Amino acid sequence: MATITVGASGGDQTTLAAAIAAASNGDTISILANFVHDNSTVTVNKDDLVIESATDTAADAVISSNLSKTFSLSNDGTDFKNLTITNTYTSTGYALYANKEFTMADCIVSCSHDTLGYGIIHPKDGSKIERTQFAGGQRGIGLATTSQHVT
Repeated sequence: MATITVGASGGDQTTLAAAIAAASNGDTISILANFVHDNSTVTVNKDDLVIESATDTAADAVISSNLSKTFSLSNDGTDFKNLTITNTYTSTGYALYANKEFTMADCIVSCSHDTLGYGIIHPKDGSKIERTQFAGGQRGIGLATTSQHVT
């Protein structure tokens, strides 16, 4: 398993999309402090990928988008650690469009639209969210069905 760093300078890659493209299943993407995301939707299409702040501080790794989705998962097993994930879309927007199993720990999640947006939508059975703060006007976590088991 490899670690790929992302940063404006000094990193292996300068964009999160390039880091994901370069990663293999099970790799870690470590986001350097002061990284500025390019405002695209980040599609995670690798199994068991870890995306984390290099400093273990969520405020140092901010991934933000004003598109309808900030993160979109295509595969199971993504592990988010110490990140700030925000969505500022003016209509139905999601900081994390899950629809897959994932884990999240020590993150800050926000979505600015208070009636149509969610911080996280459609986490699948087995997803785990720990020590994560929800901020802004969003509705928090939206489940696909009432039988979803998310801890």
